[in-house]
Amino acid sequence: MSPLDRLPVELLLEILKLCDTLATVVAAAQSHRRWRNIYYEKENKDIVDRHVFVNRIGRRVAAAALCGIRIHAFMSTFRDPEPGEPSFVEIVRERFSEASILDEDITAAEFSILRERVRVCEKLEDIYLHRRRNVRHPDRMGSLSPAESDAFRLTVHRLWLFSSFSRKGSPILNAFSKREVRAAVFYSAYTPQELYNIHSVIDWMYHVVERCDWYYRFTGFLRMQIIVGGPEVVLKVHECPKYSREILGAVRGLVKADPDGWANDIFKVLMQFGGRVVSREVPAGIVQIVVSPEIPEFACGRCAARPGLRLWNWENWRHAQLNLRIDSLSDWLAGNLKHNLHERSLFMGHASFYHDDQTMPHLLLPDLFDEDPRPTCKREEKCLLLGPDEFDNIEDTTFLCDACLEQMIKSRLWIWWLRTKERDFPSELRVDCPDGLECLQQSYDRGHAASFNHACHSARDVLQARIQARILEEKEETEVEAILR
Repeated sequence: MSPLDRLPVELLLEILKLCDTLATVVAAAQSHRRWRNIYYEKENKDIVDRHVFVNRIGRRVAAAALCGIRIHAFMSTFRDPEPGEPSFVEIVRERFSEASILDEDITAAEFSILRERVRVCEKLEDIYLHRRRNVRHPDRMGSLSPAESDAFRLTVHRLWLFSSFSRKGSPILNAFSKREVRAAVFYSAYTPQELYNIHSVIDWMYHVVERCDWYYRFTGFLRMQIIVGGPEVVLKVHECPKYSREILGAVRGLVKADPDGWANDIFKVLMQFGGRVVSREVPAGIVQIVVSPEIPEFACGRCAARPGLRLWNWENWRHAQLNLRIDSLSDWLAGNLKHNLHERSLFMGHASFYHDDQTMPHLLLPDLFDEDPRPTCKREEKCLLLGPDEFDNIEDTTFLCDACLEQMIKSRLWIWWLRTKERDFPSELRVDCPDGLECLQQSYDRGHAASFNHACHSARDVLQARIQARILEEKEETEVEAILR
């Protein structure tokens, strides 16, 4: 008789529970008839699958996730305590500790929510890493170490709990707007490093959302909407930027509790807990989530930004669903050219041929990288500067962070439009406006906008550039003559 046939069922189940992938469990079940019969029994399969899932994401991450799920469920059943009964804060501290939350079995309802939150968390980690799984290299993953990945995922799951306390339906909704209550019910459960991680990830989420829709940046409460909405709202906005205002507008809770979005909590709470904070500087010993050794190939080719900011090149332009959209592409024209209604109508009519969906056309970006910002003909000498721009050595294979990619588009898009217009709309050839891109009159005078070409530098800037170039040329000639003497 095989030794496996002599082991009790309970012990075999415990062995299967130690696996960290379902593939391993299925392989074990197929290797022995008794294991197969035990595993595929409905009740056993559910139990084993949940334990394997917890092992896959890590027990600390699972504990943080379950803590948020159970506290959120408890909120819907909580009633105001009678005299002598424990308060909501006391119950949360006593019953919902991450250290002991996994002592209770995970229910089917909790497991369903847990799987969805893990899915959202993994997608956010992909965005945080600024790289998606490469189609040509499916084994190429992110550069976070296991510890860094755990820190990010722990933080995201804890943000769900932070969100539950601050959104509509929370039994301490009004009280949670006070920093001392937030410290007592939420911040006190974490170390200074974990508190710093929480607010660092909120800051990162703020930049993700504001690049999808600038409108809420100017309302002054975008950070609060992110806190109240939670991680799933950030992912929805990133995936569906066209509906960002509807998604953010549906968030209910403490969305207007603080224009700064509780950004000062990290410093105030650390001081309250005895930490030493000077002039809003991060205390010694606290580090960013990403502390991997620097990898030269993964840095912005212009400003050297590294993980924590997304990086883009030709491989992932198709996925750049931010505020770089066809229906607002004319907003990226330089100066007041973007307010020129005559130019905008021509521009949008032509740009529509460059897209296959509503996101930034991946066919247009290579043209912008190849665009030479220097004059290429006699006509352009009157409207373009002589020297190269700051993206002269940048190619479409070069990684650029969000800010540098935006700057590249703004600096090259109007030049591309100048040449495209002269090639495809010869009837639109006009005399250059002396004020060029910065002309204010083009914004409100449609007759003036249609009578002159505004896709050009001002005559003053062109003249100054030529004078400066001549001075440099004479200086170089003088130096050469001095050498030859």
